[in-house]
Amino acid sequence: MKKVTKLVYVSPSIDMAIISIEGSIAAGSAQVRPVNPNQQASDEWDVQPDVDRTYTW
Repeated sequence: MKKVTKLVYVSPSIDMAIISIEGSIAAGSAQVRPVNPNQQASDEWDVQPDVDRTYTW
């Protein structure tokens, strides 16, 4: 008779680590200036040319 070895059951667990940072990672990576020096807001859009291609499926 063959002896069957059973594995030990280990119940699942959830671990959580709370990480606190002093500031945001991207806080200093960009400057947003919605108005010009005359305090006038402007909109600028990047317009890309349309792409017209035939795709084979």
